[in-house]
Amino acid sequence: MKSSFGNFIPQSLYMTPILILLLRLFSLLAVYILSLSQLSAQPLSSTYPEHSKTPLLAIVVDDLGNKSADLEFAKQHWPLTLSVLPFTPYGKQLATLAHNNNKQVMLHMPMQSISPLPLHPGTLTLDMTHHEFDQVMIKSLASIPFIEGINNHQGSLLTRHSGHMKWLMTLLKKQQLFFLDSRTHAATVAEELARDSGLLTGRRHVFLDNSLDSESLNRQFNHAIKLAKKKQFAVAICHPHKETLQFLKQNLFQLQEQGIKLVRLSDLLLEKNHVVAKAF
Repeated sequence: MKSSFGNFIPQSLYMTPILILLLRLFSLLAVYILSLSQLSAQPLSSTYPEHSKTPLLAIVVDDLGNKSADLEFAKQHWPLTLSVLPFTPYGKQLATLAHNNNKQVMLHMPMQSISPLPLHPGTLTLDMTHHEFDQVMIKSLASIPFIEGINNHQGSLLTRHSGHMKWLMTLLKKQQLFFLDSRTHAATVAEELARDSGLLTGRRHVFLDNSLDSESLNRQFNHAIKLAKKKQFAVAICHPHKETLQFLKQNLFQLQEQGIKLVRLSDLLLEKNHVVAKAF
């Protein structure tokens, strides 16, 4: 019997346990050296992938749940993020339909406004105690299924008050929910306090449909596209108007043509949260 190691191994060691052990050690060493050489030959980008360079856009549809027509937004195939008002007649049905169609569901949480507007059921107000505040939040969250995050409905008064916003962020952190600041007032502190509390957070950059004429819708939509290209991401909010739905049906194809990816809100925040506080 001949050995591949020739005269380096005495005949007395042929096929002995020691020889078998040596052969196994040499084999393992060869595999290890080969793996190291292959790893060192790989470019750094394949070992440590960079963030996506594709601009991202999230579209959040607010004020959902009051009308049966709102259900149409949950039936569309696009990855919209649907924000549902608490205690609404179609809220649970819409959230369930949205979830079954792989759409993200948020709670559109009513908060007190500067203007003396009628208060929606479940509105958080400045005169609430901490206990009252938490109880309203918990009941509102329970009224809509499949909630992954919240944004404020109105709230131009409440979102400026750090005490109440700290109560909110503490509760959201316990519930493991993200927060989007709708920015209904320039002096809002909500996003800042959400970030300080360690929440996944961001802000609205564009309202698509404050006016429903085609010229205004096109202008705001193009503005969202430009922001996404400039900053790599943008968040737009719209509302369940029939004009808005028709506009989206006719124009969302442009995003792919422009090299922009429409994504769920939390996907955008996860991808870009390292710069979301600094970008705008």
